[in-house]
Amino acid sequence: MRAITLQMTAFGPYHKPQTIDFRELGAESIFLITGPTGAGKTTIFDAICYSLYGRASGSDRDQDSLRSHFAAPGEITEVRYCFSLRGTEYEVIRYPKQQKKKERGEGFTDDPARAEFYEWKDGEKSLITSRIKEVNEAIEEKIGLDYEQFRKMIMIPQGEFRKLISENSKDREEILQRIFRTYFYERMTETLKDEAKQLKESLQQTEWKEQQQISKIEWRSQEPSETDSVPDVMKKLQLELDAMDLSVTKGEKELTKHKQIWQERQKQLYEAKQLLATFDYLEQALKQDEQLQQKQLEMQQKQVRLQEMQRASRLLPYEQQLAARKDEWQRQVRQQQETKAKKDQLEKQFETTKSSYMKAKELEPQRQKQQEQLQLQKQQLEQLQIYEKRKQELNSIQKKLEEKQQQINKLKDAHTERKNKQLALEKDISRESAIIQSYYEEQRELEKIEHQLTEIARLKDAFRQLQEMRTSYQQAVQRLQEQEKNVQQLRQDIKEMEEAQAAHHAAHLAQQLTEGEPCPVCGSAEHPSPAHTSGHVQSFELLKQKRVLLENAQRAYDDVQKHYIEAKSNGQAIRQVTDELAQSILGDSAYDQAKADELTEEMHNRKEKITASLQQKQKERKHIEQLKQAIEQIKQTFEQEEKAAEELQTAIRSLEESCHHAEAEVRLQRKQLPEVLPDPSDWELTIKQAETALNTAISEWEALQHNYEEISKSREQIAAALESTAKFTSDLEQTYRQQEKDYLKKLEEAGFTDTEAFLTAKGTDREMRALQEELESYDQQRRSLSERIAELQKQTDQRERPNLTVYEQAVTEAEQVFEAENAKLNAARSYVSQHNVIKDSLQALQKEAADQKVRYYDIGELANLAKGDNSLRLSFERYVLTSFLDEIILQANIRLEEMTDHRYQLKRSGQIAKRGAQSGLDLEVIDHHTGQERPVKTLSGGEGFKAALSLALGMSDVVQAHAGGVELETLFIDEGFGTLDEVSLEQAIDSLKGLQASNRVLGIISHVPQLKEEIHAKLQIDSSPTGSAAKFIFQ
Repeated sequence: MRAITLQMTAFGPYHKPQTIDFRELGAESIFLITGPTGAGKTTIFDAICYSLYGRASGSDRDQDSLRSHFAAPGEITEVRYCFSLRGTEYEVIRYPKQQKKKERGEGFTDDPARAEFYEWKDGEKSLITSRIKEVNEAIEEKIGLDYEQFRKMIMIPQGEFRKLISENSKDREEILQRIFRTYFYERMTETLKDEAKQLKESLQQTEWKEQQQISKIEWRSQEPSETDSVPDVMKKLQLELDAMDLSVTKGEKELTKHKQIWQERQKQLYEAKQLLATFDYLEQALKQDEQLQQKQLEMQQKQVRLQEMQRASRLLPYEQQLAARKDEWQRQVRQQQETKAKKDQLEKQFETTKSSYMKAKELEPQRQKQQEQLQLQKQQLEQLQIYEKRKQELNSIQKKLEEKQQQINKLKDAHTERKNKQLALEKDISRESAIIQSYYEEQRELEKIEHQLTEIARLKDAFRQLQEMRTSYQQAVQRLQEQEKNVQQLRQDIKEMEEAQAAHHAAHLAQQLTEGEPCPVCGSAEHPSPAHTSGHVQSFELLKQKRVLLENAQRAYDDVQKHYIEAKSNGQAIRQVTDELAQSILGDSAYDQAKADELTEEMHNRKEKITASLQQKQKERKHIEQLKQAIEQIKQTFEQEEKAAEELQTAIRSLEESCHHAEAEVRLQRKQLPEVLPDPSDWELTIKQAETALNTAISEWEALQHNYEEISKSREQIAAALESTAKFTSDLEQTYRQQEKDYLKKLEEAGFTDTEAFLTAKGTDREMRALQEELESYDQQRRSLSERIAELQKQTDQRERPNLTVYEQAVTEAEQVFEAENAKLNAARSYVSQHNVIKDSLQALQKEAADQKVRYYDIGELANLAKGDNSLRLSFERYVLTSFLDEIILQANIRLEEMTDHRYQLKRSGQIAKRGAQSGLDLEVIDHHTGQERPVKTLSGGEGFKAALSLALGMSDVVQAHAGGVELETLFIDEGFGTLDEVSLEQAIDSLKGLQASNRVLGIISHVPQLKEEIHAKLQIDSSPTGSAAKFIFQ
C-alpha cells in the first residue's frame, strides 16, 4: 500500500479542510513530520488508521475524541484517504459519530458513523460498498492486514514502539498468530486434545459396559476370580454354555415322551365326553316329542281359522275401494260448505269497503290544494335558511380577521424582545478566542507535566531495579567466591592423592629391584636410593570420585560465573539508564529520592491546578457553544417569524376580500324576504307537521283504493269456485252409491251372509303369516325330532353312561408331569439364550475396546506433543511460530548489527519455561562485548529503540514474503529517535535510507534536530488559535 492523498475536515486539531498530497515527495523515500507539541503530528497517523479501520493508531485514543474542538455545531467531520495497491487506486471516506442540525425544528440529533469505499478506474471512481462492516472487511481483504497487524508492521504509534521487543512470550504469540494467521494449528491442537479426551472417555465407557455384562452372568460351576481378565471370563462362560447345551438336548427328549402320554389321555377324555353328551341329547329329545303331541288339537283349530281368514282376504280390495270413494265424497261436501261461508263473509266486507271508498274519493281536490301550499312554504323556508347561513359566514370571517390582527401584533413584540437577547449573547461570546487560546496553552502544559511524571516514574522504577541488581550482584560475587574456593580445595586434594599414589607405586617398584639388574624406570643397574612406602594410600576409586566432584564443582563455578557476568552487565545497563534519567530529570546523575519525591509532588500539584483550570475553561467553552446555539436558534426563529408575518398579511388581505363579498350576499338575500322574519326553527316545524298530515292522508287513500280493488276481484273468484264445487260434489256421491252395490254383491258370492260376518272372519296379513309359520314349524319339529331320536337310540345301543372324573384325573396328572419338564427345559433354554447374548456383547465390546486402545495411543500421543507436553515444552502452533520468528530475527539482525557496530544480535531464547509454561518465543540479546546473552529488557532506551526498529523492519520483510498479496511499501514511526546518541542516530538513518532500494516510504515523527538536518523532505505542522495546517517543505 502506498499513500496518495489524505484529506481531513474538522478532524483533531485540523479545523478547515486539510489535504496532504504524498505525491509531492517524488523520489524522497523518507520524510519527517515536524511541528510543536500538540499541533497534530500523530493525528496524521490517526487519520490514516481511522480511514482504513475506523480506529485511531494509538491504544489510548478512541474515535469519539477525534472530532475537532474548533469545529462549529453543524460542521461535518470527515476523513478521505486515497492509496494505491498493486497498480489500482482506492479511496475510502469515513464520518465518525457526530451531531448534526435537525432537518425540522430546533436543536441537534446524532448522526451515526458512516463509511464509503471506492475504486478508481480510467479517471472515474465506482462505489465498492458503503456499509461499515463490509468496508472494514473489503479493506482487510485488499491490504491483507487487520488493525493490529497494521499497527505492528506499518504504523507504530507513540509509546508502543518498545512493545515489539519487550512483550512477554504470550503477548508475542498473540501478535504472531494474528500476523501469520496460525489459528489453524491451534484449532488442530484443540481438535486432537478433544478427540483424545473423547477416546479416553469412550474406552472407559466400553470397559464399564464389559463389567456390566459380566455382572449379568449367572454362574453354575465355573465362577471366575477377581483377578481373571475378560478373555478368561469368556472362556469360563463358554464352558457354562456347553454344559447347558447338553442339558437342553436331554430335556427335549424327556419332554417329547411326556407330551405323547398327555395327548393320549386327552383323547380318551374327549371320547368319554362325547358319549355322555349323546345320552343327554336322547333324554331331551324324548321330552320334546311328548310336549309336541299335547299341542296337536290346538294346531287343528288354528288350521280352520287360517282358512276363514284366507277367504276374507280375497275381498279386501273391494272393501278398500268402497272406503276410498266414501272418503272422497265426504271431503268434497266439507269443502263446499267452507267455500259458501267464505263467500258470505266476503260480501259483507265488500259493502263496508265500498262505502269508505266513495267518501274518500270526494276529498281528492282538497288534498291537491294542500300539496301546492306546502310546496310554496318549503321554498320560502329555503330562502330564509340561505340568508341565516350567509350571516354566520360573515360573522366567522370578521372573527378570523380580528385574530390574525392580534397574532401579527404579538409577532412584532416577540421579534423586538429576541433582538435584544441576541445582542446580549453576542457580547458574551466575544470572550471565546481568549478562552480557547488559554485552554490549549494549559493543555500543552499539562501534557508536559504528564510526560515529566512518566519520566519520574521510570526513574524510580529504574532505581528500584538497580537496587535489586546490586543485591543480585553481591549475592553472585559471594557465590562465585564460594565456588572458586571449593574448586581450588578439590584440585589440591586431587593433587595430593595423585602424588601419594605415585610415591606408593615407586615404593612398590623399589621392592622388586635386584642389585645388578637394570631398573625398569631409568635402566640403571645401580640402586643407591630406592623409594620407601609412606603410610596409608587412598584407593583409585576414591580418586575417581574426587575427580567427578571436581568436574561438577567446575560446572557449578561456570554457571555461577555466567550469572555473575550477567548480573554485572544488567546492573551496568540499568545504572546507565538510571544515570541518564536522573541527569535529564533531576539535573544530576546521582539519584536523590527526596528530590524525586519533591518534584513528583510539585508536578502533581501543578497538574491538579491546571486540570481544574482546564475543566473550568471547558465548562466556559461549552457555555459559549450553548450561547452560539442559542443565537443560531434566535436567527432561525427570526426567519420563521418573518415568514409567519408574511403569511399573516396574506391571510388578512384574503379575509378582507371575503368579508366584503359576504356583506353583499347578505344584503341581496334580505331584499328577497318579508320585512318581519319568522323564526326558521318554528317555521320548519310547522311545515314538517303539515307535510306529515298530508302524507298520512294520501297513504290512507292509496291503501283504501288497493283494498277495494282486491276485495272486488276476490268476490268474483269465490262465486265461480262455489259453482264448480257443487257440481263436483254431486258426481262423487253418485260414484260412491254404485261402488256400495258392487261390494255387497261380492260378499254374498264369497259365502258371507252380511258385513258383520265378513268383519269377524277378516284378519291382517301379519296375523295370517304368523299363523301359517306356526303351523309349518310345528309339522317340521315333529318330523325332525323323530329322526333325531332314532339316530341317538342307534348310537347308545348296548353302551353305558361313562364316569368323567376318572378320565379328567388321568389327564391332570399327565399335564402336570409335562409342565414340570417344560418349565425345566425353558429355564435351560433361557439361560443359554441370555448368556449367548452376553457372550456376543462381550466379544463386540472386547473388539471395540481393542480398536479404541490403538486409536487412543496414537491420538493421545499426538495431542500431548501438540499441546506442548514434551521435553521442550513447545506446542505445535508455537513450533510453527518459532520458524517465523527465526526468519524475522534473521532479517532484524542484519540491520541491528549495522546500527550497533556488530555489538548486538537478537536471538530466540532456548530456555525452558518454569512451572509448566510454554516456551520458544522469548527474546534475548547477544552482547559481543561481554560474550554473554541477556534479556532484551536490559537494553537501554536507545539500544531498545534500535532493536525494536530492526525487528519492525525484519517483520515487514518476512510478512511481505510469506503473506501472499501483502504489500508493505509504507512504514510510519512515532518518536523513539530521541533516545539515540549522534553515532547511533547516524547508523539508524543510514539503515533506514537503505529502504530506498526496496521502493518503500518511511514517515517519522521526531523532535530530534539531527533528523531535521539529515532528512530533506518534511511535513511541517503549524498550529494557530483557529486550528492546525500541514504542508510539505524540501531543503
